[in-house]
Amino acid sequence: MGTSMEYSENIKLRKAQRRVEALKGFYKHLLVYIIVNIALFIV
Repeated sequence: MGTSMEYSENIKLRKAQRRVEALKGFYKHLLVYIIVNIALFIV
């Protein structure tokens, strides 16, 4: 009976996990960008 609800929750969980991974990737690149720019500014 609850399989369609579990399926729906599973899809929402996967979407949320993908969103978190995308955000983590964004912040990693942002950090690298900032570090590189500081290094270029110093040199």
